[in-house]
Amino acid sequence: MHAVLGAHARLLWVWRILLTLAALPLAFLTSFFLTPLSTLWWVLTGALAAVYLFFFLIYLPIRRRAIFLLLNDQNLVLSEGVFNVVERSLPIAGIQYIRVRATPIHRRLGLSTFVVVCAGGKLEMPGLGHKEVDKLIKAIFGQMRKDRGVTGHEA
Repeated sequence: MHAVLGAHARLLWVWRILLTLAALPLAFLTSFFLTPLSTLWWVLTGALAAVYLFFFLIYLPIRRRAIFLLLNDQNLVLSEGVFNVVERSLPIAGIQYIRVRATPIHRRLGLSTFVVVCAGGKLEMPGLGHKEVDKLIKAIFGQMRKDRGVTGHEA
């Protein structure tokens, strides 16, 4: 079986919510410690707004589209990164366990993070829907059974 999965579009909203929650304390501190409408206040507020808008409108959408999980007959390959693309591969035969993680925000949007661990490392694929995770787990276990020559009810 060959499958290529990308992060769901709703993952972008999770990241945008987290970005906003991280930016709020900085905006509060800028307004609290600096005199409103002073030159330094304008500079810091403008810089914070520019960085926030860059991540909100440009970086996070590109990052979401740059995450792919490829399942082939022998490996699970994760490709991610915007400026520095990194591909990591784990052999299906070496998988020790699979974990599905979901924060309250993820659960509210029907998303989860798929984590696969083997002796050499781990892969984390964020932003998969629950149905996609179920299909992926079944495909991995099916491939593991096929590799071990197990059929039917022997597993």
